Amino acid sequence: MNKSILYALLLITCQSFGQSITSLDQIAYPTANPDWIQLRPEVRLSAELLATKYKSLFDLSVEDELRLHDIDSDKLGMLHYTYQQFRHGYLVEGAEWLMHERAGHVVSINGKLLRDDKTAPEIVLSEAAALNVAIEFLPDGARPIWLLLPAEVGRIRPGASDPAAFRPVGELVWVKSSADNNFSADQYALAWRFRLLTDRFMDDRMVAIDVTDGSRIRSSALHPSCVGHAAAPSMSCDFANTYEVDALTTWYGTVPDLGTTSSGGQYYLLDACDGSLAEIQTYDFTTGTTVAQGTNDWTAPIDSIKSHLTAHWAGKRMRNYLIEVLDRDSYDDQGSVIRIINDWHQSNAGWSDTLMILGNAQNNDPDDDYNTIDIVGHELTHGVNDFEANLVNELEPGALDESFADIFGTASEWLTPGITHDWIIGSDRDAAPIRNMQNPNALNDPDTYEGDYWVNQNGCIPGSNNDDCGVHTNCGVMNYWYYLITAGGSGINDNGDGYNVNAIGHIAAEQIAYRNLTVYLTSMSQYIDAREGSIQAALDLFGCNSPEVEAVIRAWYAVGVGPEPVFDLAVTTFDIGNYDAINAIHVHATSWSVPGVTMEAGYGITFMPNTDVTGDMDVTIIEECDELIPMQAPVEVFRPDEFEIGENKSKNRLKHLIIDLD
Repeated sequence: MNKSILYALLLITCQSFGQSITSLDQIAYPTANPDWIQLRPEVRLSAELLATKYKSLFDLSVEDELRLHDIDSDKLGMLHYTYQQFRHGYLVEGAEWLMHERAGHVVSINGKLLRDDKTAPEIVLSEAAALNVAIEFLPDGARPIWLLLPAEVGRIRPGASDPAAFRPVGELVWVKSSADNNFSADQYALAWRFRLLTDRFMDDRMVAIDVTDGSRIRSSALHPSCVGHAAAPSMSCDFANTYEVDALTTWYGTVPDLGTTSSGGQYYLLDACDGSLAEIQTYDFTTGTTVAQGTNDWTAPIDSIKSHLTAHWAGKRMRNYLIEVLDRDSYDDQGSVIRIINDWHQSNAGWSDTLMILGNAQNNDPDDDYNTIDIVGHELTHGVNDFEANLVNELEPGALDESFADIFGTASEWLTPGITHDWIIGSDRDAAPIRNMQNPNALNDPDTYEGDYWVNQNGCIPGSNNDDCGVHTNCGVMNYWYYLITAGGSGINDNGDGYNVNAIGHIAAEQIAYRNLTVYLTSMSQYIDAREGSIQAALDLFGCNSPEVEAVIRAWYAVGVGPEPVFDLAVTTFDIGNYDAINAIHVHATSWSVPGVTMEAGYGITFMPNTDVTGDMDVTIIEECDELIPMQAPVEVFRPDEFEIGENKSKNRLKHLIIDLD
């Protein structure tokens, strides 16, 4: 995506129909999910108007403000506005509202909002007092870095010497007690929020302290995996001499294009120092310095150097994948340097702010190091997430983050010449594999939402002792969804539901997943949001009635997210049942009847003119193909008074099933 703050493009466009807008029904199709809104095609409203004059349509009050945070443009010509909610002047954590604009007007909206009333309390606790309380919630043995001696700081954070520079600054935020899908007022409290950096990378935390009584609202890991913050080493990369040379790697044999740079008689693992691409700099964890030697011959290295060569080359493969496949310039899409710290003395790998750290499995044998192509790609994808959806590292959002990292980590193998792609993360290592995307159950990960091996999220308090509520386990659900849309498959899931998904191939699958991550998801998105976002991404890219859209929906049903889909029915009489479809359903008849059933709240059926309809209807159909609707013709809406729609009969809104008569 081309990221830019395009303030000059804020269009103040009024609705084309000459009436005052007092209800969301006037401008949007009915929906049972208020987090996902589709505007009617005749509506012409800008994001700015919707965020200001019409914010009450989203159940926001005068105390709420939607502040523009970012505007992104994409290759489809759309603009995507990210707004953050503020209440009483304070940021509401996780409350992000995305407006998607095409041809100067918003076509859809999605995100999360705090809609309930919430009065700002008196701030009793000072920032300094709150910080003292927050420190108490650090893991045992972790020492705040700003309380260390200067010499200790320099050892832990190479290049740093002033402990005071690491003292956290608190910010007043409405903090959510959990990263779940409950955005009610009782889940929020005004808090001092701190980023606490420690002497142990894995113990860095975000801690929020209630401003009224000093209680802890939430404590979360700052970074994916068990790796915490690490200072980015500094290395000047302005050398004139750059090379691509042969190098012997651990698993991939001798590769022909290792990037190096020379200066002062030394040759460094610095790729693209000429500025042609995002630079890659590889460092040794123990020394904190760039890997270097006195010759540019890397074809017979010792084991420790071979590990560095492997990490450096794998970083290049993922950087090239981002550019060539996703049209993305480095993890931030701004061409930033990719820094790799290799040979960390742990059995793990991680992403930390602006660099990746790769473990050596706590031994000197490179054959089990954590620097395969898919692992390196996984970690760099965490960096992409940081600059896009910014999914938090716990509960369902954290599981989605881990799954996206697996998706693009394994996808990068497709682009690497001479490498056989597989679905097992870390399969090249001479050690146990990490995850199996084709068969998550094989490694005790779930392939069905809330099915076998699923880590229960109810009441779970994230922490290092439970993998922040199973983020590296529950990612198996979307991993399997991605495998199914790529390669296809059939079977019976843990719910006893049969499924059959046709393959769309890895190229289409990668684009759908990437658009979902970068356009439609927010920091506290759940699995249901990943489903909605991927469907919309497929619609954007391939159009309705496309095999890609159908595969996406069928695959989500296969993994237990969303109801059974139904596509393209051509019948005279049909019991719709509890179905969910993305395409319009065509009924080629002049009359149509269904058995009496109860209709799910918020959904309905739109009929073309002169259709004779009898009977009650039950339908859960979330979208329709706009191009099938002749908007120039009047549309009659069937609204019987006796319609049963659950507890809330005020939502008697009908839409979504298009009856296309011959």
